[in-house]
Amino acid sequence: MFYWKLPRMHNPLLRILAMAAGLVIMAALLTLGLAVIAVLAVGAVIMLGVNAFRSRPVTRPARPAAAKPGVIEGEFRVLHEPARKS
Repeated sequence: MFYWKLPRMHNPLLRILAMAAGLVIMAALLTLGLAVIAVLAVGAVIMLGVNAFRSRPVTRPARPAAAKPGVIEGEFRVLHEPARKS
């Protein structure tokens, strides 16, 4: 199997600088992610507040009376056959 490894740095100062750079990058990504989450949360709260004050309670329409047994309800169109030519 093939394994790829980065060459290990022997200079201690270079190793410390590389570790510090990695920590700075990770901290920046974490901060950016938290900022995105905060912006989404604030947007959601604003939208919920706007919708709470804007909309009225939803009322269900009255249910029509039940049809008689054996009756199929729906919308129909009567089709007439054209007159036959003899």
